[in-house]
Amino acid sequence: MPTFEQHINLAREKLEMMEIAYREEKMSVVADLAVKVVEQVLQAMAARQSPPRHFAGSAAHGDLRAFARSHFPHPFNEELAWLYRMYESLGYGGAEKERAERIINVTYGLIQEMGKIIGVDFQKPTVQ
Repeated sequence: MPTFEQHINLAREKLEMMEIAYREEKMSVVADLAVKVVEQVLQAMAARQSPPRHFAGSAAHGDLRAFARSHFPHPFNEELAWLYRMYESLGYGGAEKERAERIINVTYGLIQEMGKIIGVDFQKPTVQ
């Protein structure tokens, strides 16, 4: 089972790649990585539980969302649900750059909130 530190390292790596994808205007990749960043931090939180938990397989997205609902207030989960909707739709037309910017900002807000609980500071992406 992956450790807390491994999940945090993966989250940071994906956060960096999300910013690179934005700068390279690969907007559908931004949404994909945003979800993966948040899920890695949720996995890190679960890894710290007693007993440690790990979500895997085809049900992992749903299980992680249920985990978030049980650990965070409604506004957090509304933002998370919005992020999943963007993950499913970004890249299919519309104001892609503006939506990608909001995705990055929402992602950062979510991981900062989780970071306060688990004692991890995530550097804010420099979207310009």
